[in-house]
This record gives sequence, structure tokens and C-alpha cells, in this order.
Amino acid sequence: MINNIESEASSQNLSMKKRNQSNRKERRRNEEMNHAYARLQRCVPHIPHDQKLAKIKTLRLAMLYIKHLEAVVDGSVRIRSSSSNELRPLEVEDFASIAMAEIQARNNYKDLAEKELQRGVRTEDICRQTVPERYALQEKTTQNHFSSIIRSPT
Repeated sequence: MINNIESEASSQNLSMKKRNQSNRKERRRNEEMNHAYARLQRCVPHIPHDQKLAKIKTLRLAMLYIKHLEAVVDGSVRIRSSSSNELRPLEVEDFASIAMAEIQARNNYKDLAEKELQRGVRTEDICRQTVPERYALQEKTTQNHFSSIIRSPT
């Protein structure tokens, strides 16, 4: 009987150790992820240094910045200058307005759900397998940031 109690206590200690070890490992993983997102946020320009963005917003801004840089390097994107009506090449500094718009935009999932409902998307169909165009919205919103852009013929 004493061996039984000792065996049970030993088993509980072992499971407690495993749980603690698992919790430490998960905490460390979360810390590493948070550190990586913070580094990514510092790489994207025009984000106030004292502002901590949500992870999804950080990823969106990083993707928008990469697309913006691709457009700058490509050189075929031209925008209307705010001071004159003349077209000028897209510049890296033009990303400031895109960044501010994204930072100020709310992650309002209720509005997104209502828009999808208006498009005729059923709630039960909202998943990656059945509604891939939902995940293509990012491309459309990127185009909205460049509403005054004119592509040069190549």
C-alpha cells in the first residue's frame, strides 16, 4: 500500500514537472515570437516607435511595404504629385500615407463579416478552403492605396 502511494506521488511529480517544462517552453516560444514581431515592426518605416501594433497589422504593413518597394524598384508606377497635376515616379517616402492609413484602420471583424454577407458569402462558408477570395482582399486593399497611380506602358 505504501509503495502504491509512493508510486502515485512519483507519477504526480513527473506529470507536474512535464507540465512546468511544457509551460516554460511555450512561454519561451511566445517571447521569441513577440521579439521577432517587434523586430519586424522596427523594419517598417513610418510607424511611431512608441506604438505597439497587433501582429496581424505588423504583417499587413510589412507586406504592403514589400509591395511598395517592388513598385518603386519596378519604376513603372507613377503617381500624381500633390502640389501639381504632373505624374512622378513612386518613391519610398510615399509609403508614409499608406502606413498611416493602415495604422489608423481598425481590425473591425464585424464590418468585414457584414461586407461578406452582402457579397453573398454564408457564414459557414467563411474558411480558407471554401472562400479563397476572402484572403485575396489584401491585394484589393493594396490597390486602393494607389488610387492615383498610373502604370507606364512597358
